[in-house]
Amino acid sequence: MNNLIRRAACVVAFTACFALPALADSVTFTDLGSGGSYNGTSSAYSVLGVNNTALPGAYQSVADPFTASISGTLSQIDLGLGHVSGTNSAVVSIYTDVSNNLGTLVFSGTVFNLPAFDSSSTILATLSATAGILVAGDDYYLVVAPGAADTADAWNFNNTGATGTILFDNGSGFNDSQPDTLQAFDVRVNATTVPEPSSWLTLGAELLCLLAVASWKRSLSVR
Repeated sequence: MNNLIRRAACVVAFTACFALPALADSVTFTDLGSGGSYNGTSSAYSVLGVNNTALPGAYQSVADPFTASISGTLSQIDLGLGHVSGTNSAVVSIYTDVSNNLGTLVFSGTVFNLPAFDSSSTILATLSATAGILVAGDDYYLVVAPGAADTADAWNFNNTGATGTILFDNGSGFNDSQPDTLQAFDVRVNATTVPEPSSWLTLGAELLCLLAVASWKRSLSVR
């Protein structure tokens, strides 16, 4: 009987391993074209530190709206973002959308070594993320800010026709907005996948079989 119990425990543990929820890397938003492409011409919004040499004295950060299609923990952000001059970096953040303005900070990180602006229409600036949870159906803003005071970067438009109301910070907060073509980016999450019903049915069937065998063996021992 003890051997049977041990076997039952092993079967339960083995099946449960396959039945437990798993993590899957999924795209929760993208406006990138085929092969991760975007508008590689000079169609872009500038991302400028206040001491940049491209447009001296001008500062600009850009925020693009998006809606998450899949819930999960952030895993990666890819952008059609190019470097022009100064320090080669950008600060990338995600905020909740509260009445078409920035709400709560969800994630922030710095991406380095951006490709040269207009050098490609497929090379993406990639930032790994290990924190921050997005909820399917909720609205967010992806913000790109200069990585340093002398930074001059440019964020290319998408080539899929995605549009939205873009926010701009020109030194006094995100007080300016403009409906326009969105910049090129995608957002990925580690989504929790729900076990298939067949996995739970298999586990239940195995338990029933083991209980039936145990009952049959007890009946034999009584005789």
